[in-house]
Amino acid sequence: MEPDTAEGAAPREHLNVAVGYDAKYAMHCARLGFQGPELLRSGRINLPIQGEPADWLLAVRRGEVNFEEWWNRSLELDAELEAMAEDDSIPPGPDRKAIKAWSVRTHLAFWRQTGTP
Repeated sequence: MEPDTAEGAAPREHLNVAVGYDAKYAMHCARLGFQGPELLRSGRINLPIQGEPADWLLAVRRGEVNFEEWWNRSLELDAELEAMAEDDSIPPGPDRKAIKAWSVRTHLAFWRQTGTP
């Protein structure tokens, strides 16, 4: 089936040309800007993203946000994350013991469920 775009370009390529930037990449870049601070503050990432950030990210993905607005907000999100590096209440690295325990529990549960070693 032929793509429904000018000159036979794939839909994403057509959008990128129309808006002047890679909208999918831009959305994911900004998404990480929202999720990084959330993870550092709460230790969790809530999916899907809700509220204004979700609406804005979808608008970016659809190419409805101009590059300058995306760039400026992405820089603000990055600055927020950078400022958190100075916050002593945030551990300087991952809790490897907790990660290892989760990994072992998850593998054992899967192996029990599937009957594989």
